[in-house]
Amino acid sequence: MPADSSSPQRCVALDSMRGFVMLVLASGGFGLGALIKEPRFQSVASQFHHVKWEGLIIWELIMPSFMFMVGASLPFALARRAALGATFGDNLRHAALRAFKLILLGQFLTTLHAGRWRHEPYETLTQLGLSYFCCFLILQLRARWQPVAAAALMLVNWGLYVLFPGSAGPFSPGDNIGVVIDKAVFGLNHAGSWATINFLGSTVTVLAGAWTGKLLLGPTTQADKLRVLLGAALGCLGAAIALATLNPIIHKAWTVSFTFWHTAFVVLGVAMFFWFFDLRGWRRPAFPLVVVGMNSIFIYMLMQMLRGWLDRSLAAFTGRFQFLGAIAPAAQALAVTLIMWYACYWLYRRKIFFKV
Repeated sequence: MPADSSSPQRCVALDSMRGFVMLVLASGGFGLGALIKEPRFQSVASQFHHVKWEGLIIWELIMPSFMFMVGASLPFALARRAALGATFGDNLRHAALRAFKLILLGQFLTTLHAGRWRHEPYETLTQLGLSYFCCFLILQLRARWQPVAAAALMLVNWGLYVLFPGSAGPFSPGDNIGVVIDKAVFGLNHAGSWATINFLGSTVTVLAGAWTGKLLLGPTTQADKLRVLLGAALGCLGAAIALATLNPIIHKAWTVSFTFWHTAFVVLGVAMFFWFFDLRGWRRPAFPLVVVGMNSIFIYMLMQMLRGWLDRSLAAFTGRFQFLGAIAPAAQALAVTLIMWYACYWLYRRKIFFKV
């Protein structure tokens, strides 16, 4: 739908950071993930493929970064709606509708990929929809109660795994409480994979993004904002290190330690982008990222629905860059990503921005 891309409330750091995250996702780590079969590049390429269960690598930061950035945009959206006279009831209906659309899109993609009707409540957009709505509700609390709500969600998530351990302990890959719940409620068996109750943890991620957005939207000086961001990143890193021995780093269970780890890195990334693009004012390098960041849902859907078709179609003209030898798969992945970027650019020039 048409939108005004020149809103004075926009934050270049958030738009560019969102675009960076989406480009990493769409390109498989700027093509590096495509080199996983090449022995010389496996150590680097493996950083762009999910770990089987426990551990933290670059690729495990992408999904939570996507969710974090959605949360970061929420205060800006609420401020715009408040300026238009929206009431709490208006915002509640809008948040519920947006959550429903995200859930619906997630199930659409699941069915599309399976080639038949299939529901997966732990699919990325579905999890995001649940987390987004919970985050909106928490933001209605007084400021001092919001961290309490976040802590409660993390403790409930941790407590469920500890109180109902699997055969190999609380975070048993094959039969942890998340797997048990999804099997009992939804008839799904996804041992060693994500679980629906992950939304308890991912809500905290979206909420951390919302707090970051509120900070950047606020009246404090840019230097103070940068100091708060760096302090928050350091605090989350310290909490992650302290908890890691008690609570393993597991993306697929969205453990508490994982929540603090990825939040530390994402907030640090936002701080770097804020310093570079907003504090220093170097806006021109941000443009290729902003183009994508302002149409993040579009490129996500394009990637999920048409990346395979784009890859096959482009291969007819590129020959998959076989003349480049071992790095050919990376070149092909980058070429496909360039087409998706241009689609975002075409929309940007025409001020067309897809919103959910």
